[in-house]
Amino acid sequence: MIVVRVGVNTALAQTVDTSGTALAEVVVTAQKRVEDASTVPIVISVLSNQDLIEGGINSTQDLEWAVPGLVFGNTNGFAEAYLRGIGSDLITPGQDSPIGFYLDGVYLALTTDLIQEFDDISRIEVLKGPQGTLYGRNTTGGAVNIITRDPQQDFSADASVSAGDRGYAKAVTYVTGGLTDALSANFSGVYTTHNGFVDVVNTGEHLDNLDQFGLRGKIKYVIDPRWDIIWGADYLEKHDTSDTVYTALVGSTTPLPPGVGPAFQPYTTYTNLDPPPHRYATDFGSNMTVHGQMDWANFTSITAFRDDSFTSLSDGDATTLSLLAYASIEGEQQFTQEFQLASTGYSPLQWLGGLYFLKATVFDGPVAVWSGIPVTETPNGAYLTGRGRITSYAGYGQASYDLPYGFELVGGVRTTDEQHTLIQQTDFKTNLLDPAVRAADGFPPVDTSKTWTSTDPKATLQWENPGQLLYASYSTGFKAGSYNLISPGVPGPLHPEKIKAFEVGGKHDLPFLNQAKVDWAVFYYRYTNIQLAVQDPATQGQDASQNAASSINKGVDLDLTAPIVRNLTAKVGMEYLEARYESYPDAAVYNIVDGLLDSAAYTKSVDASGNRMERAPLLTTTAQLQWLVPLPTGSVATTASYYHNSGFYLDAGDEFQQRAYNLVNLRLEYAAPNNLWTVAAWIDNAFGATVIGGLGVSPYVAGAFYNDPRLYGLSASVHF
Repeated sequence: MIVVRVGVNTALAQTVDTSGTALAEVVVTAQKRVEDASTVPIVISVLSNQDLIEGGINSTQDLEWAVPGLVFGNTNGFAEAYLRGIGSDLITPGQDSPIGFYLDGVYLALTTDLIQEFDDISRIEVLKGPQGTLYGRNTTGGAVNIITRDPQQDFSADASVSAGDRGYAKAVTYVTGGLTDALSANFSGVYTTHNGFVDVVNTGEHLDNLDQFGLRGKIKYVIDPRWDIIWGADYLEKHDTSDTVYTALVGSTTPLPPGVGPAFQPYTTYTNLDPPPHRYATDFGSNMTVHGQMDWANFTSITAFRDDSFTSLSDGDATTLSLLAYASIEGEQQFTQEFQLASTGYSPLQWLGGLYFLKATVFDGPVAVWSGIPVTETPNGAYLTGRGRITSYAGYGQASYDLPYGFELVGGVRTTDEQHTLIQQTDFKTNLLDPAVRAADGFPPVDTSKTWTSTDPKATLQWENPGQLLYASYSTGFKAGSYNLISPGVPGPLHPEKIKAFEVGGKHDLPFLNQAKVDWAVFYYRYTNIQLAVQDPATQGQDASQNAASSINKGVDLDLTAPIVRNLTAKVGMEYLEARYESYPDAAVYNIVDGLLDSAAYTKSVDASGNRMERAPLLTTTAQLQWLVPLPTGSVATTASYYHNSGFYLDAGDEFQQRAYNLVNLRLEYAAPNNLWTVAAWIDNAFGATVIGGLGVSPYVAGAFYNDPRLYGLSASVHF
């Protein structure tokens, strides 16, 4: 669980010092130790809680508005995050995103768990580029660190409410304080709701509504001045129709009578399902973090357990006919343990090392498919169930050494040993792992257990002077191979993804530009064995998977924060990205013939070499202008945030495209002295940009899951 109104960019997380025009220092833990962001040789976007509020960023999906190069998709409730063109549209449990998401240092695996509202946020760090040395598996594209507030001894409390059009409402509360001299605790809660954004043409109903709540709590015990323990737990529940319905982009060759659909107007659909399409998701986590200071090193232990599940019912044809429907249950239970040791003091040699262990059980199913009959009858198309196990061990280390004349050399390496096992795959009661059954049904043999070992080094040479940083780095990343739990035709195992990345960059204070700050980087990736979703006709349109050959991703990042005059700050960020498949000779893509999906053979094999990669826009730009006006009785802040996306494709065949769009968020807030209370008026997506969040394809239709339309409203908060 995560929540608030939030957003800005890298140096953009820095806040204006109201005593002048200087920008405040930003502290991060991107390299698993506390550092000033301006000294870290990685492109980092850091967003404080206040940044999120001012930018209108309410959830993980909104982070793209503040981070150039991040495209955050959402297909039927499954997150599809991409950084610099690196991402995944795989949705089967165990086939994780190559952008690693971490909540207070704990890895979040299931993609449905990555779409969350924000509440007690301390800050969010988005790290671009492979993080294979310190973060390990499944960070080939980068990492997103979500850090929530720790308990404090001094009592404080916050509460906020928001209300807007389309039935939008949100309530957030947070309280912290000491229980004894050594014991403190905090608690936060959030509830969010809105009416349906999608009109059902044939019934007049409104689907795509949101109804979710989350709770989080932490207890901190200070053993002595050098050791403490923090125990935390979180729970998130979603029970609504959000992201379960889509609007047609392309119809099919199946003849349909008039008036039954599908609908092609954005935010409209047809369905005959009763009950209508819906989802029910729960995410629970518990973790214990131990911090200790020894004379020779700092010690950290993070022990965590997560239990995530997702249930959904979907209309596979988006018409009033009973052509195709799906229902699924999937989830993951995961235990992780990490130990870290880090050097202390300020010697020329600084080091950090650790051990990591993960054990997970993943399941997908039963996945029920109704073909040509109502969902009130027994499923007849398929009744698939898959189970798997994942075990991963890793050891890692990184060291830096100060050289003469301001140079510093950084080197690190991580070795990971990971095993995936496919322990069950059935359709109705047929065992699809039985070699005789597979041979009789024409399916290829399957190796049900596979182990991969990967060693991922990193090296950086940097030069630092007060207010100036230049660096050149080489880094690598590893995304483990995987099984598709419910695809009998192509269960896998997929080969591991590997990436080699080269980057040069700099971070600079600009005294001649009113103490502005600028960060820049030029990068080049060689990305191989890319794992992609395809369609398996044997499962009536459920996703399967395959390896693409390779891609080249290259581009430029630039972020600028400039105090213009006292209390007026401008922030601008951009990323130029050229990301194409270098080799993808046997790509399984959708078979569009004369503008229609061929229902009889709705996939085909093509050579996608040279095609642009999915969700890899040529240019993304963010900009924010904030004006703070002090008053005798408080202050008024006006914030205007702008996001530009040059457009991108949603499939390897470059058939489905989100065209270029611009998005604007506006906020006007009055704050009483010392921020004891605030009131604000806001509007998100002010000009109503229509943006495709995800692509859903079946033999009968290819449709778009659209992001939220324009929303506006009022907010109020109090602080004690």
